[in-house]
Amino acid sequence: KLIEKSIEPLVGSIDLKSDTFNLGALVKPFLKQQETASKTKNKKTTSDNAYTKETIPQEFSLTADQKKLLARSHFKIKLNIQNFLFDKIQANDILLDSALSNYSLVLNKFNMNAFDGKMLSSFRANLEQSPITYNGQINLVDVAAEKALGIILADNQTSPLEGKTTFNLNMMGKGTTKPVYTKY
Repeated sequence: KLIEKSIEPLVGSIDLKSDTFNLGALVKPFLKQQETASKTKNKKTTSDNAYTKETIPQEFSLTADQKKLLARSHFKIKLNIQNFLFDKIQANDILLDSALSNYSLVLNKFNMNAFDGKMLSSFRANLEQSPITYNGQINLVDVAAEKALGIILADNQTSPLEGKTTFNLNMMGKGTTKPVYTKY
């Protein structure tokens, strides 16, 4: 609550330009620490696992304090990164233009050259409603299918697709959990 009250309303901007940004070098030391802590914390015996309940996903919605914080917010983030590195992902010419204004989250542009092709995307969400509403698009143009799928496939798994491909996804939805978004 102290943080929420001290930054009301959330107003500001970040404008970052960089020749090279290696996200892995920045976050991997922290991920390793969290991974080690989580392994020791989550050690369970077989009998413990037998009685674990399946958790039901909760629908995303803002708390009253978060709504108060965002009510008069206006925060922008603009990024222009020439070379981006993270794990198996290498991208160039990243452009990001996004804003949070009141309860509206807008990703005007998130474009990059990656996987020997281009990615163009935009997204918009209304966080005031519950369930939230959103729409967006992702276009992958002339990407190398093996490279694009390589980031989600296991190291020993080969891509079912080969060659250049173009993929367009337009989405519009309501809700963040299967029981809610399947109703609309």
